[in-house]
Amino acid sequence: MLAVAISTVFRSAMNGVSAKQDVAEEPIPLAIHIPALPARGGTDLVARLFTPLGWQVTANQLPLDQAFPDWGDSAYVDLRLTASTITLAAALKMSCCRCSTTPSTTGSAQTKLTSCCGPATAGWAATPSAS
Repeated sequence: MLAVAISTVFRSAMNGVSAKQDVAEEPIPLAIHIPALPARGGTDLVARLFTPLGWQVTANQLPLDQAFPDWGDSAYVDLRLTASTITLAAALKMSCCRCSTTPSTTGSAQTKLTSCCGPATAGWAATPSAS
């Protein structure tokens, strides 16, 4: 549902269309923060999904309960994605991606990223930030 909402609200931005077209096509530094992202595979899964797309990934596993650290970690991560230069359209198109895990013939799970609104990396403008 989030992908549908994003594509409806940001349709022109996702298509890279603006009254000021030169601004829409200009790659910009961008940071995305998701303070509580469900990730049963933990920080490693999140890094494996977003790093190949060109994002610098900072993910921290959240505790189940801060008052009771012995309870261990939750299934949520605090995620920050940064890129030194990317077009807004490319970043929004990547937000429509969804992850699915399917069993392989060898019995291990394989994770793949698919997009509901075109190629996930369409419009990628440059390399991710080194900071």
